[in-house]
This record gives sequence, C-alpha cells and structure tokens, in this order.
Amino acid sequence: PGLLKALQSFRIVAATGGKNFSMFLTDLGELKSCGYASNGQLGIPFAKIEQLDAPYSSAIQEVEHKGIVLRMVQCGDAHTLAIADNGLVYSWGSGVDWTLGHGSQDDVLTPKLVAMIEADPCICVSAGGCHSTAVSKSGRLYVWGRGFIGQLGLGHRLEEEVEHKQGLPTSVKFNQRNDGSEIAQRIACGHCHSVLQTGLAGDEVEDVQQTVAQPKPQRPVVEDKP
Repeated sequence: PGLLKALQSFRIVAATGGKNFSMFLTDLGELKSCGYASNGQLGIPFAKIEQLDAPYSSAIQEVEHKGIVLRMVQCGDAHTLAIADNGLVYSWGSGVDWTLGHGSQDDVLTPKLVAMIEADPCICVSAGGCHSTAVSKSGRLYVWGRGFIGQLGLGHRLEEEVEHKQGLPTSVKFNQRNDGSEIAQRIACGHCHSVLQTGLAGDEVEDVQQTVAQPKPQRPVVEDKP
C-alpha cells in the first residue's frame, strides 16, 4: 500500500474501485476520482477528458456533482452508482449492458439521476461487473443491467436462449413469508452475483454510510515539512 498524498488534506470516509479506476468520498459528501476516463468513469465533463494527456488520469480529479451531497458510492467494472443525502441515486460511466439504469447503453460522463426510482429514496446501492442494484428505505430491491447467469434475481431460467437485460430499474419479488413482511435491507454485488440481506417490516435499518457529516467538520491542516 502506498500513501495517496494528493488526498491528505481531505477526510476520506469511503473508497471503492472499478476495473481500472477509483473513487474516494470525503466527509463533506464530495467525490474524488482517478484512473481510466474514456467512458466517463471519472465523472468529469468531456472538456476535462480532452485535456488529459492519456485515456486515464493518475492525478486526482473532482467528480462534477455541484449542489449534490453524496453519502455512498460503489463502483462496478466501468460504471459508478452513488446515493445523495436525500436518497436519490445517480449513475455514470460506461452504459454497456444497460448498467446505468437510464434505458440506453450510452455512456454518461457525469453523475446523472436514475429517474425511474426517484420517488423511492434509497439507502444502499451496489454495482457488479455488468449489473446494478439499489435498496430503498421502504424495503424494495431494484435491479438493472445484464442478467445472463441470474445475477438480477428476476427468476430467469439459465437454459433460456434469450439474453436477459433490464434497461431500467425493476423491482424484485423475494418475499418468503406469506404475509409479505420481509423487506430488503442491504445488497452487495460480486462480478456476476448478488447477495441480499433482508429483515422484517418495522425493523430499524441503519443507513449505510452515515459517516457523511451532520455539521461540517473541519478538515485537518497538513503542514509542509521543511
């Protein structure tokens, strides 16, 4: 492990990485990035991508999300999901396999609202190699992307010849109880699989990434050594 000196002046509360890029969330809800940039992975506008000397950036970049305070971030292979402090979900990066949830395979360069689930604020997101997931505060599980070996959890039969893809967030039915009291609480994705934690309706669900500040904390002062 090596120290990222460019981040010493920030209090980093979460870090996550994709196939060839990284994201760093500060205590103030700001997002930093570095790595491969050609498909929008770094969350910076096209003008800044053009200014890079290569298809990637070893220097820390500022993800462009003006006015949006982020509290959770998760990377897939070539895309990123994030939750704002109001529970809205944003996505950006490579749109291949419908991973972004906007109904197309277009790349998105900067954070874009996943409008399909805007009315159901979320507390957890996770991204796999080519699929994405979100859990809402109401206990619903949403999935989108490519589900060629069942990672979307929608009950597709693996022997079916049709490729299973969801361009927009789709709610997953997972209740094992007849009274419908089981709700989603947290979700985690591997490259080609998903793991869901459930609970009972009425259970307290601790918000993921509560580390983003209530009052704004003071950033540490880094003194230059002579």
